[in-house]
Amino acid sequence: MNAHHMLRAVAPLVALACALPPAAHALTDTEALSMVFEEQAPNSFGRPTQAAPAPVQYPRGCRIHVRKVEDLRLNTETVGGSIFMMPGATGVPLGGASLLSGDGLKWTTSALPSLKASGVQTEASEAAAGNRSAEVALRLAQAWTSGLNMHSYVMLQATVPTPAGEVKKRYHGFGTKMNFANGNAEYMATLNLGMAEALKAYAADLRSACEGKPVAASP
Repeated sequence: MNAHHMLRAVAPLVALACALPPAAHALTDTEALSMVFEEQAPNSFGRPTQAAPAPVQYPRGCRIHVRKVEDLRLNTETVGGSIFMMPGATGVPLGGASLLSGDGLKWTTSALPSLKASGVQTEASEAAAGNRSAEVALRLAQAWTSGLNMHSYVMLQATVPTPAGEVKKRYHGFGTKMNFANGNAEYMATLNLGMAEALKAYAADLRSACEGKPVAASP
């Protein structure tokens, strides 16, 4: 077999090796994601690059007492999955693995203090504190691969305390990140991007309520 034919013979094997995740990747069927919330730097993968926004001045004194945090997902065992595809037009699946979920309640609770960056202070308090008491629940958290990118979708259900009474709404967040090593930490980072976006939308309603503005219910 000459060198040309040898290269043609090994090319599919090389492509297969490139498609598979590295041997040292952390994604396994037995290791759950850490479910630890950490702020993630926004990236432009899958989204247009935007200039840094101007600093926002938030009203002082927006303090919310969170009387209850829940994990109300129908499936608390997994948060999505990863499928490895054969490169090319055929798109034959080579293998896959579920993303095992850690403690969703801990994750949601640890994410709430990040509302401070949006001008909202939160305090854990089982007793209702006038009209400044709220409940937050995790309803959905999913992550998956698409081509060279990872994606996530997070949905929160939360109440907004207003002078006219509590408004219950659902807040949605999406995360996109390039897939470098198909590891647990990368999927967790992608989920955190989704969580941060959902909380940003929630913070906007909380600030409106603190200013005495009306808050529309979910459509």
